[in-house]
Amino acid sequence: MGNFEILSENLITTTTVIGVGANTSTVGNLLDRNPNTFYEGQTTSNSNLQATFSAGITLNRIIITGVNASQFAVIYDNDQTTGSYLAITDANTTSSYWINNTEENHYLKFTTLTSVTRINVQLQTTTATVPKKASQLCLANRKFVLTDNPSSSQYQAKLKRAMASNQMANGGDQLTIFGEAYESKIRLTYQGDSMRDNLKSLYDEKASFNIVPYPTGTSWEGNEFYLVNWAGDFNKQPAKNDIVTNGWNIDMNLKEVAK
Repeated sequence: MGNFEILSENLITTTTVIGVGANTSTVGNLLDRNPNTFYEGQTTSNSNLQATFSAGITLNRIIITGVNASQFAVIYDNDQTTGSYLAITDANTTSSYWINNTEENHYLKFTTLTSVTRINVQLQTTTATVPKKASQLCLANRKFVLTDNPSSSQYQAKLKRAMASNQMANGGDQLTIFGEAYESKIRLTYQGDSMRDNLKSLYDEKASFNIVPYPTGTSWEGNEFYLVNWAGDFNKQPAKNDIVTNGWNIDMNLKEVAK
Protein backbone atom coordinates (compact mmCIF):
# COMPACT_ATOMS: atom_id res chain seq x y z
CA MET A 1 0.00 0.00 0.00
CA GLY A 2 1.52 3.29 -1.09
CA ASN A 3 1.42 6.72 0.50
CA PHE A 4 -1.27 9.18 -0.54
CA GLU A 5 -0.41 10.92 -3.79
CA ILE A 6 -1.45 14.40 -4.86
CA LEU A 7 -1.86 14.73 -8.63
CA SER A 8 -2.72 17.45 -11.08
CA GLU A 9 -6.12 17.65 -12.70
CA ASN A 10 -6.75 15.35 -15.64
CA LEU A 11 -4.70 16.56 -18.61
CA ILE A 12 -7.55 15.41 -20.84
CA THR A 13 -9.91 18.36 -20.52
CA THR A 14 -12.38 17.58 -23.31
CA THR A 15 -13.65 14.58 -25.23
CA THR A 16 -12.40 16.13 -28.48
CA VAL A 17 -8.88 15.14 -27.40
CA ILE A 18 -9.80 11.44 -27.52
CA GLY A 19 -10.11 9.63 -30.83
CA VAL A 20 -11.82 6.23 -31.03
CA GLY A 21 -12.66 3.88 -33.86
CA ALA A 22 -16.26 3.25 -32.85
CA ASN A 23 -19.06 4.32 -30.50
CA THR A 24 -18.06 7.95 -30.11
CA SER A 25 -21.24 8.57 -28.12
CA THR A 26 -19.75 6.82 -25.07
CA VAL A 27 -16.37 8.61 -25.05
CA GLY A 28 -17.64 11.10 -22.48
CA ASN A 29 -17.96 8.28 -19.96
CA LEU A 30 -14.15 8.14 -19.75
CA LEU A 31 -14.10 11.62 -18.20
CA ASP A 32 -17.27 11.74 -16.08
CA ARG A 33 -15.62 10.42 -12.88
CA ASN A 34 -18.37 7.83 -12.55
CA PRO A 35 -17.08 4.26 -12.08
CA ASN A 36 -20.42 2.85 -13.23
CA THR A 37 -20.33 4.26 -16.76
CA PHE A 38 -18.13 2.91 -19.57
CA TYR A 39 -16.75 3.56 -22.99
CA GLU A 40 -17.82 0.56 -25.05
CA GLY A 41 -15.62 -0.26 -28.02
CA GLN A 42 -15.63 -2.89 -30.69
CA THR A 43 -16.21 -6.62 -30.26
CA THR A 44 -14.14 -8.29 -32.96
CA SER A 45 -11.20 -5.89 -33.40
CA ASN A 46 -8.95 -3.75 -31.20
CA SER A 47 -10.45 -0.67 -29.57
CA ASN A 48 -8.05 2.27 -29.46
CA LEU A 49 -8.49 5.19 -27.08
CA GLN A 50 -6.05 7.75 -28.45
CA ALA A 51 -5.54 11.08 -26.70
CA THR A 52 -3.72 13.58 -28.94
CA PHE A 53 -1.97 16.77 -27.80
CA SER A 54 -0.62 18.98 -30.56
CA ALA A 55 1.59 21.00 -28.22
CA GLY A 56 2.82 17.98 -26.24
CA ILE A 57 2.29 17.31 -22.55
CA THR A 58 4.34 16.31 -19.52
CA LEU A 59 3.07 13.44 -17.37
CA ASN A 60 4.10 10.65 -14.99
CA ARG A 61 0.80 9.05 -13.95
CA ILE A 62 -1.99 7.31 -15.87
CA ILE A 63 -5.18 5.97 -14.32
CA ILE A 64 -7.31 3.47 -16.24
CA THR A 65 -10.30 1.83 -14.58
CA GLY A 66 -12.98 -0.66 -15.52
CA VAL A 67 -10.86 -2.48 -18.11
CA ASN A 68 -12.34 -5.79 -19.27
CA ALA A 69 -9.61 -6.70 -21.78
CA SER A 70 -7.32 -9.59 -20.93
CA GLN A 71 -4.77 -8.23 -23.38
CA PHE A 72 -4.17 -4.51 -23.64
CA ALA A 73 -1.40 -1.96 -23.95
CA VAL A 74 -0.59 1.69 -23.25
CA ILE A 75 1.67 3.32 -25.83
CA TYR A 76 3.09 6.83 -25.88
CA ASP A 77 4.33 8.84 -28.83
CA ASN A 78 6.76 11.72 -28.75
CA ASP A 79 7.15 12.28 -32.49
CA GLN A 80 3.85 10.90 -33.86
CA THR A 81 5.69 8.29 -35.94
CA THR A 82 6.85 5.68 -33.44
CA GLY A 83 5.28 4.40 -30.25
CA SER A 84 6.78 3.00 -27.07
CA TYR A 85 5.48 1.10 -24.06
CA LEU A 86 5.78 2.84 -20.71
CA ALA A 87 8.46 1.64 -18.31
CA ILE A 88 6.25 1.38 -15.22
CA THR A 89 7.19 0.78 -11.58
CA ASP A 90 5.48 -0.75 -8.54
CA ALA A 91 3.36 -3.05 -10.71
CA ASN A 92 3.09 -6.68 -11.77
CA THR A 93 4.93 -5.86 -14.98
CA THR A 94 7.68 -3.44 -15.97
CA SER A 95 6.16 -2.60 -19.33
CA SER A 96 2.69 -1.25 -20.14
CA TYR A 97 1.69 -4.33 -22.11
CA TRP A 98 -0.49 -7.01 -20.55
CA ILE A 99 -1.05 -10.43 -22.14
CA ASN A 100 -3.06 -12.06 -19.34
CA ASN A 101 -4.61 -9.12 -17.56
CA THR A 102 -6.94 -10.00 -14.68
CA GLU A 103 -7.27 -6.56 -13.07
CA GLU A 104 -9.89 -3.98 -13.96
CA ASN A 105 -8.09 -0.99 -12.48
CA HIS A 106 -4.55 0.22 -13.18
CA TYR A 107 -2.56 2.99 -11.52
CA LEU A 108 0.52 3.46 -13.69
CA LYS A 109 3.64 5.15 -12.28
CA PHE A 110 6.57 6.01 -14.51
CA THR A 111 9.43 8.46 -14.90
CA THR A 112 8.29 11.86 -16.11
CA LEU A 113 7.84 12.06 -19.87
CA THR A 114 7.94 15.37 -21.72
CA SER A 115 6.64 16.57 -25.10
CA VAL A 116 4.28 13.61 -25.37
CA THR A 117 1.92 14.09 -28.30
CA ARG A 118 -0.16 10.91 -28.06
CA ILE A 119 -1.24 8.36 -25.50
CA ASN A 120 -2.91 5.31 -26.99
CA VAL A 121 -4.75 2.76 -24.86
CA GLN A 122 -5.28 -0.38 -26.96
CA LEU A 123 -7.97 -2.75 -25.69
CA GLN A 124 -7.11 -5.89 -27.62
CA THR A 125 -8.75 -9.07 -26.34
CA THR A 126 -11.99 -9.87 -24.53
CA THR A 127 -14.37 -12.78 -24.41
CA ALA A 128 -15.91 -13.35 -27.84
CA THR A 129 -18.99 -11.19 -28.55
CA VAL A 130 -18.23 -8.90 -25.55
CA PRO A 131 -17.44 -5.24 -26.37
CA LYS A 132 -14.14 -3.93 -25.04
CA LYS A 133 -14.71 -1.51 -22.18
CA ALA A 134 -13.00 1.05 -19.97
CA SER A 135 -14.57 3.31 -17.37
CA GLN A 136 -12.17 6.15 -16.51
CA LEU A 137 -9.03 7.53 -18.19
CA CYS A 138 -6.94 10.12 -16.37
CA LEU A 139 -3.53 11.44 -17.43
CA ALA A 140 -1.79 13.46 -14.75
CA ASN A 141 1.37 14.70 -13.08
CA ARG A 142 2.28 13.84 -9.53
CA LYS A 143 2.68 16.97 -7.46
CA PHE A 144 3.99 15.20 -4.35
CA VAL A 145 3.56 12.18 -2.10
CA LEU A 146 2.69 12.43 1.58
CA THR A 147 5.65 11.56 3.77
CA ASP A 148 3.44 9.40 5.99
CA ASN A 149 -0.13 8.24 5.59
CA PRO A 150 -2.56 9.53 8.21
CA SER A 151 -3.77 7.02 10.76
CA SER A 152 -7.35 5.77 10.63
CA SER A 153 -8.35 8.37 13.22
CA GLN A 154 -6.64 11.13 11.23
CA TYR A 155 -8.34 10.32 7.91
CA GLN A 156 -12.08 10.86 8.05
CA ALA A 157 -13.54 10.25 4.60
CA LYS A 158 -17.11 9.83 3.49
CA LEU A 159 -19.37 9.94 0.47
CA LYS A 160 -21.84 12.69 1.28
CA ARG A 161 -25.23 12.05 -0.28
CA ALA A 162 -27.38 14.85 -1.67
CA MET A 163 -31.06 14.08 -1.25
CA ALA A 164 -34.49 15.47 -0.49
CA SER A 165 -36.87 13.94 2.04
CA ASN A 166 -40.61 14.40 2.03
CA GLN A 167 -42.86 13.06 4.78
CA MET A 168 -45.91 11.38 3.34
CA ALA A 169 -49.45 11.36 4.75
CA ASN A 170 -48.99 7.88 6.18
CA GLY A 171 -45.97 9.02 8.18
CA GLY A 172 -43.36 7.44 5.95
CA ASP A 173 -40.59 9.33 4.14
CA GLN A 174 -40.05 9.50 0.41
CA LEU A 175 -36.40 10.05 -0.49
CA THR A 176 -35.14 11.51 -3.74
CA ILE A 177 -31.41 10.85 -4.10
CA PHE A 178 -29.54 13.21 -6.43
CA GLY A 179 -26.00 11.91 -6.04
CA GLU A 180 -23.03 11.74 -3.73
CA ALA A 181 -19.63 13.35 -3.40
CA TYR A 182 -16.39 12.62 -1.57
CA GLU A 183 -15.43 14.66 1.45
CA SER A 184 -12.52 14.16 3.80
CA LYS A 185 -10.73 15.71 6.74
CA ILE A 186 -7.07 14.79 6.99
CA ARG A 187 -4.80 15.62 9.90
CA LEU A 188 -1.10 15.30 9.13
CA THR A 189 1.19 15.28 12.16
CA TYR A 190 4.91 15.89 12.64
CA GLN A 191 5.39 17.14 9.10
CA GLY A 192 8.76 18.54 8.12
CA ASP A 193 9.32 21.97 6.59
CA SER A 194 9.45 20.56 3.05
CA MET A 195 6.04 18.88 3.32
CA ARG A 196 4.63 21.97 5.02
CA ASP A 197 5.79 24.03 2.05
CA ASN A 198 4.34 21.53 -0.44
CA LEU A 199 0.97 21.65 1.27
CA LYS A 200 0.99 25.44 1.51
CA SER A 201 1.82 25.73 -2.19
CA LEU A 202 -1.05 23.37 -3.00
CA TYR A 203 -3.38 25.49 -0.88
CA ASP A 204 -2.16 28.71 -2.51
CA GLU A 205 -2.92 27.42 -6.00
CA LYS A 206 -6.64 27.78 -5.26
CA ALA A 207 -7.26 25.10 -7.88
CA SER A 208 -8.65 21.60 -7.99
CA PHE A 209 -6.37 18.55 -7.85
CA ASN A 210 -6.65 14.77 -7.67
CA ILE A 211 -5.98 12.89 -4.47
CA VAL A 212 -5.24 9.16 -4.57
CA PRO A 213 -5.48 7.50 -1.13
CA TYR A 214 -3.47 4.30 -0.77
CA PRO A 215 -2.32 3.88 -4.39
CA THR A 216 -0.91 0.51 -5.40
CA GLY A 217 0.46 -0.81 -8.67
CA THR A 218 -1.45 -4.07 -8.25
CA SER A 219 -4.88 -4.93 -6.83
CA TRP A 220 -5.76 -1.25 -6.75
CA GLU A 221 -9.31 -0.15 -5.97
CA GLY A 222 -9.96 2.06 -8.96
CA ASN A 223 -12.76 4.07 -7.35
CA GLU A 224 -10.26 5.57 -4.93
CA PHE A 225 -9.22 8.76 -6.71
CA TYR A 226 -11.05 12.05 -6.42
CA LEU A 227 -10.92 15.50 -7.99
CA VAL A 228 -11.14 17.86 -5.03
CA ASN A 229 -10.74 21.41 -3.79
CA TRP A 230 -9.09 22.39 -0.53
CA ALA A 231 -11.96 24.07 1.31
CA GLY A 232 -11.61 26.46 4.19
CA ASP A 233 -8.42 27.61 5.86
CA PHE A 234 -4.80 26.52 5.98
CA ASN A 235 -4.32 25.42 9.59
CA LYS A 236 -0.88 24.54 10.94
CA GLN A 237 0.54 24.32 14.44
CA PRO A 238 3.87 23.20 15.88
CA ALA A 239 3.53 19.47 16.49
CA LYS A 240 4.74 19.48 20.09
CA ASN A 241 5.46 21.97 22.87
CA ASP A 242 5.27 24.93 20.46
CA ILE A 243 8.71 23.99 19.14
CA VAL A 244 8.83 24.13 15.34
CA THR A 245 11.80 21.76 15.16
CA ASN A 246 9.39 19.00 16.20
CA GLY A 247 7.54 19.50 12.91
CA TRP A 248 4.06 20.69 12.04
CA ASN A 249 0.48 19.49 12.37
CA ILE A 250 -1.54 20.45 9.31
CA ASP A 251 -5.25 19.96 8.62
CA MET A 252 -6.74 19.43 5.17
CA ASN A 253 -10.44 19.81 4.43
CA LEU A 254 -11.20 18.37 0.97
CA LYS A 255 -14.43 18.44 -1.01
CA GLU A 256 -15.02 16.79 -4.36
CA VAL A 257 -15.55 18.99 -7.39
CA ALA A 258 -19.10 18.81 -8.75
CA LYS A 259 -19.57 16.24 -11.53
